[in-house]
Amino acid sequence: MPFAIEFGCTLRWLAGGHYMDIAKVHGISETAFWRAIHATILALLIEYAEDELGDAKFYDVDRLQAIEKTFREHNGG
Repeated sequence: MPFAIEFGCTLRWLAGGHYMDIAKVHGISETAFWRAIHATILALLIEYAEDELGDAKFYDVDRLQAIEKTFREHNGG
């Protein structure tokens, strides 16, 4: 399955789409849908887990200030 379809399915599912609707729109089986979701999530974790999900950012003052600034901008202060 092309990566674009796997990524598209994952984004729609993470946004609240129902797996049956997403699979039908993309013309794939339920099994293929779940394989795509798992493959995409695993790829995202491999690529970004340390920077975005790891604990290291909580010990970097500059990184914490950047996170705080972004949070304030998106929640109205």
